[in-house]
Amino acid sequence: MYASKGTANIINTVARQGLLSKQLTAASRPTTLLPSPNRSAGKLYATGRASLSANRQQQQQQQDSTTTQQGTNLNPIQAWTGNNSAAIFQKYAGVRYNHSAAANSAQQDGAESSGSSHPDATKQGNARILQAKRSRDLRKVESEFSRMKESGVQLSAQTYTLVLDSYATLRKPGHPPQRLLAVYQEMIEGGFKPSAYTYMILIHALCKRDIEVQKTLLMLNKQTDRSGQTPSNLESLQSENNIQKALAIFEASVTDNLYQDFDTEVFNSLLRSLSQYGNTQDGIYVFEHLEKARSAEPNGRTFAALITLYGKAGDIQGALECFNEYKTVRGSMEKHNPAFVYSALVDAYIKCGDPASARKIIEEDSVNDKVETSVKTWNTLMREYCDQKNLDSAYDVLAKLQNDPALPNPVASTYGPLLTALSELKMTDKAHEIYKQMSETDISKSYNNLASYAHLLLENKDLDRLQDVMFDMSKKGLDPEESLTQNFIMQLGSKDINRAIEALRQLYGDVSSRSFVKVTDGINQTAMYLAAKPSNSLSNILDILKIVHPFGVRASVPVSEMICSVFTQTRQDPAAWSKLKESFGVTEHFLTIEALFNSHNLSREDFRELALDMAKAMVEVNIQPNSGLYARVGARLAKNQDEEGEKQWQAFFEPYLKDETPQVDAFKTDDHMMHRTTKGDLLTGVAMKAAVQGKKDECLDILKKQIVDQNMVPTIEAIREMIHIFGRDHGVASARNLYEVVGGSFDKLPDTIIRKKAHATALASLLNVHLQAKDFDAGQSYYKQLRQIDHYPDGNGYALLINAIPDGDNAAQETMRLYNELLFSNVKPTVFLYNVLISKLGKARSLKQVIQARTDMKKMMLTPTAVTYNALISAFTRCGAEKTAVDVFNEMERHPKFKPSPATYNNMIQFYIRHESNREKALEFFERSRTSNSKPTAYTYRLLMEAYANVVPYDMPTAHKMLTDMKKENLQPEPRHYATLIHSYGILQRDVQSAERVFEQLQKDHIQPDESVYRALHDTYVANNEMDKAEKTKHHLNGDKHGQQSSAKQF
Repeated sequence: MYASKGTANIINTVARQGLLSKQLTAASRPTTLLPSPNRSAGKLYATGRASLSANRQQQQQQQDSTTTQQGTNLNPIQAWTGNNSAAIFQKYAGVRYNHSAAANSAQQDGAESSGSSHPDATKQGNARILQAKRSRDLRKVESEFSRMKESGVQLSAQTYTLVLDSYATLRKPGHPPQRLLAVYQEMIEGGFKPSAYTYMILIHALCKRDIEVQKTLLMLNKQTDRSGQTPSNLESLQSENNIQKALAIFEASVTDNLYQDFDTEVFNSLLRSLSQYGNTQDGIYVFEHLEKARSAEPNGRTFAALITLYGKAGDIQGALECFNEYKTVRGSMEKHNPAFVYSALVDAYIKCGDPASARKIIEEDSVNDKVETSVKTWNTLMREYCDQKNLDSAYDVLAKLQNDPALPNPVASTYGPLLTALSELKMTDKAHEIYKQMSETDISKSYNNLASYAHLLLENKDLDRLQDVMFDMSKKGLDPEESLTQNFIMQLGSKDINRAIEALRQLYGDVSSRSFVKVTDGINQTAMYLAAKPSNSLSNILDILKIVHPFGVRASVPVSEMICSVFTQTRQDPAAWSKLKESFGVTEHFLTIEALFNSHNLSREDFRELALDMAKAMVEVNIQPNSGLYARVGARLAKNQDEEGEKQWQAFFEPYLKDETPQVDAFKTDDHMMHRTTKGDLLTGVAMKAAVQGKKDECLDILKKQIVDQNMVPTIEAIREMIHIFGRDHGVASARNLYEVVGGSFDKLPDTIIRKKAHATALASLLNVHLQAKDFDAGQSYYKQLRQIDHYPDGNGYALLINAIPDGDNAAQETMRLYNELLFSNVKPTVFLYNVLISKLGKARSLKQVIQARTDMKKMMLTPTAVTYNALISAFTRCGAEKTAVDVFNEMERHPKFKPSPATYNNMIQFYIRHESNREKALEFFERSRTSNSKPTAYTYRLLMEAYANVVPYDMPTAHKMLTDMKKENLQPEPRHYATLIHSYGILQRDVQSAERVFEQLQKDHIQPDESVYRALHDTYVANNEMDKAEKTKHHLNGDKHGQQSSAKQF
């Protein structure tokens, strides 16, 4: 290995001379990286490199001379697969996992069981995984890996390494490496010893992801500066801590002495990632081991990373030492491009605030050394000039690149910083000129620059230019941020709705060509806002819905209600209806009927009249009403117990219900046509009526004897409703029985997709019924059956699944798994779902996810209810988010339909007493409740007693007075009120005598003490070391009424 001693001396000289102080390193490190802990023997990190090297050599000698290792079998990555990946340093900073010992132990244990699985099965499984990886089929890799485990095939270290390699190679950009780390976790727990290649895979993948995350964070931070809104994924990205995980794995490789077989690029990957933070301490550690490794040696990229590392830390002298060492050994290196080492020095000068020296490197030193600088180097200088708003120098650099044939041509990232600077300075004309030049280059990686320019155009209301920029961005795969898209479309819509609709159509086309459109994507919210514009015609609204419907996006409740209103207005205007009829077809009728069923505020009469009018409109545009529509509306009328509506509906449909042959409905109830018979649908309507009337046996008799036994299929939507009615009125067994009766008929449907859909609809309804009945095991069973046929529960079904998750450490993680599954499956969320989701996440103290849920609910344009507001207030108070809780409370107070209830006020009062110990604020909310005529409850008075008795300075007379005050409200004191006083006297104030007097007063008031009273009394005696009395009360803590009575006599 060339010049290793010399290079090491240079690096260590830099460290010894204090050219980079610890303080400077700490100051330069961003908040996204945890402070580097000290390294010392037996710990993950050490500050003294000399002692560190000695410790490492001593450890290695011990390992070489010993056949067995003594180690603590703790896994440093145990926290990675949980929610709090940052816990790795707090929990495992002083622990090294003894991979070798664990592997040896496990392999000995596994030797006995390996005989049960033929080695050929392992080789064959590994070969299939390898083939799937080569085919770039990650699902097949996962499937084969799972199959091997489920079949009892003996796994090997090679199996795990193949799977890890597949995850690392096939991971899509933007996806965190959670599954990669989970497999590594499983590998270590299984006792399999990682190879050098295994470590290399993991370190490469984590460093690559770390650089990806840092670039994304830079973009999101700039987006936040522009819009003032914090993206929901910002915090999760900041907490990934990929470089810490990579360092921990590197440490494991050092412990196992496998780093010796790493190639140079592994070390360079670590150094590049560390250079983003200026983390010279760990950078030196990695470099030392690079020089010791037998299979690697420093190259040009190594020195570039080291120079960048010192530059980021603000240590230009350290960067120059590395650069000079590079020039010394450059001739003995493999052939490489020295341009990026020079570029790294340019970047270091700029980061250290010396752009003049940086420019000298480009224009003089690199020329003298015959190093051709790339455009990236010039761009580094350009960014600095533009960040400092030094436009003269920026234009000078641009002119050089444009006019000097010896220099590289400018690219998008040359123009981009200048475009941003001009946009921020509102220099509109110059920005137009630069954008025109920039648009002739590849702009696919210039999102932030283009977004800055787009916001300038938006501010200037220059919609023509803005539309060109938006389309240019979209065509290049750059999805404009939500606020930009929404403001653009809405401004366009206020001037020309048809042009806005066409712009929306093009944006959807570009987005959907690249990725899956989720129901919570911002562009869907924009579409709903545009559709809900009061000036829209019915044709405008339906045109917008026809754009979004193919992507599984359904009209929001406000848009649905607007459709119903505008439909009625249009039908009452002969001229408007005559014009609309020309373009009114099957799709338009489908969307209007969907709006009818999605409108929440229709009375029974309104629903009846709209349904009849929509059916009449079908006839007028030559679409024949069919049995599918008949059955669906009929089921709702029956559910509404609208007998008059049923008669009118049947009378209208009578001429159209004579054909008993199978038909394809002109009205689509889903993405695929349903095959039915008219007679089957009619009879289903009769069965539905019997179900609504509580005639269970009659309903089942019609379904079995008149429909199923006659080789017909009942209407699927009606079966869903009947299962719900049976489960509610007759129990889950009856609901299951109904499905058993009709389930076999679904298999007679000719189309496979429709057949699955029919079963899925019934299974989803059964899932809901069982979870509502607290039969969680059965609910989970139906969930699994749905997923086995690649279908999903409905929005309420997901709410019930989330509600069934036990509270505990993994509650938030499992909740978010189900919620994310719902989003990616494009199941329509409901208000009930968000109420449950917010409540569950609040109990888990997951503030970030609560905020995300609230944001998503707004995007879906779902109207919050009183339950939603209470869930939000409860969640935010549990998480200690005072300002947000108060903001939501104030919003609820201003709401025209509902006001805070006594429970809502109690929530806020409780928060200020128990969480903030702020009596003044608690009493403020009590006074607000009085002003709003909200009647206090017994619990309110208990909280008020706590405010006076538990918050310093104690005000016991007023606390006692609450017992009298509550009686004036016709509220009787309860044992817990007295327990509050006992707790204050006995535990907080250490006044046993007063605590006992409260107990005596309770007896005088003829109130039976309960366990809360005895608990307070017992704890009082324990806290005051009166153990004899404590012992006398101890046996009353399990609810022994006889004991309580005898104790009452004693006291």
